[in-house]
Amino acid sequence: MVEIDPTEHEIADLGPKVNGIDDVEELREMLALEADGEDRKPVKTLIESRIGTLEEEDDEIDPGTVDLAELTVADLANLVREIDDIAVLEDLLEREQEGEDRSTAISQIESRMDSVQGSDEDDEEVVVQSPEEKHPNLDHPTAEKRWVKALEDGSYGDMWVYCETQHGELIDVSKEMLGKARELMDGYNEQYDESERVVAVLIGDEVSALTEEVIAYGADVVVYQEDERLERFRHKPFTEIFVDMCRSADNPYAREARSEDDWRAYQEPRYTIYPATNNGRDLSALAQAELDSGRGQ
Repeated sequence: MVEIDPTEHEIADLGPKVNGIDDVEELREMLALEADGEDRKPVKTLIESRIGTLEEEDDEIDPGTVDLAELTVADLANLVREIDDIAVLEDLLEREQEGEDRSTAISQIESRMDSVQGSDEDDEEVVVQSPEEKHPNLDHPTAEKRWVKALEDGSYGDMWVYCETQHGELIDVSKEMLGKARELMDGYNEQYDESERVVAVLIGDEVSALTEEVIAYGADVVVYQEDERLERFRHKPFTEIFVDMCRSADNPYAREARSEDDWRAYQEPRYTIYPATNNGRDLSALAQAELDSGRGQ
């Protein structure tokens, strides 16, 4: 007998509950109950995704023996992200070049090699200078950030989560971030007696089909921009769209003629978090630089 019967819960309540279950068999029983009962697609997707995550954890890939031809570029990118041994990465690179020879896969491996080698160099002693020492001719060195538009005495609220997609589907890390954001905001609201929300952000082609799914994973509100031209991630349009979403109509740096949002009463998000993917890192750096705020991954 399962502890949680999904048919007895709303979609928005199930995300944190399902993500807290580590028993695959229990999850399969829950999936069967949902299929025989309410049969809601977002709930079944949520449970199936959790089952997949647990099964992947039990079936770790050995980079030394894996057949690279059986891995997609995305699978290979996820694999190399966890490897810190240059010799192992060099072996993967040689095997990829001699086998499938995919330029994007090779780029992923080489990028990871550069990152690992850079980390080794970071271990060397670094001389730290204050801004005043580094820029003796400037009264206030940071005032040179002339193109950054900082919000002064503004109002902030909610936690925004950029949910990355691939081929019309949420990537796994987006689902995990929503669950973690839900947990963090529940704790924040309890500690400070607030009622702030998790806001999911979707940018891409046909992303409106994912709104119920992101709510199932923990979001309270979903904002999205949908256009066939946004099928693939591109730095400039994605940054401009995300920043425009973040700024309310009464934000002094908002786009001219921007319409008001009737669902919020603040000028910028209190927190914004992004997936630690190549696209997520790029978007976070660009968007947070424009907003002059910190970033979380």
